Amino acid sequence: MKRNLIVVLLAVLAAPASAQAPPAANPMSAALLRSFGSVSDFVVRSAEQFPAEKYSAKAVPEVRSFAEEIGHVADAHYFFCARARGEASPQTQQAEGKITDKTQLVTRLKESVAYCRSVYESTPDAALSETVAAGTNRVVKLAPLTNNTAHDNEHYGKIVMYFRLNGLVPPSSQPAPSR
Repeated sequence: MKRNLIVVLLAVLAAPASAQAPPAANPMSAALLRSFGSVSDFVVRSAEQFPAEKYSAKAVPEVRSFAEEIGHVADAHYFFCARARGEASPQTQQAEGKITDKTQLVTRLKESVAYCRSVYESTPDAALSETVAAGTNRVVKLAPLTNNTAHDNEHYGKIVMYFRLNGLVPPSSQPAPSR
């Protein structure tokens, strides 16, 4: 038994360094990006897959339509990610309630995801504890980035409801694509 353990340990120690993946330079930022990437992918796929003729549908009159949900998520991306970057939002027009066309909303959503992705990618771990303005307060950059992902998760839950109410399978419940 001892001999087998020694052989295994020697084999691991003798393995070439290239066989071992180097640690991520910014593991916390990378984890934040993975979380955002996962949920934002579900939201984008939902926007793409949901039927255009049902974009104006509401579960009940008091809630947002599917189109308004997608517009709201796109607007929020600019809000949270501009705050994390410490800059004014580059968004020139609100999408929620203003844009109802599926093609335009999908485009706006993808643009907002790309903008946020650039913020997550350009924020190293060391910068996550730096403070940025949040209205009259200051918060660490980590806060708007985590709030952005949490917000996407909250609204993806609502989007799933629209899929289920219309007899559709939401992206997160669909079989994984074949590779």
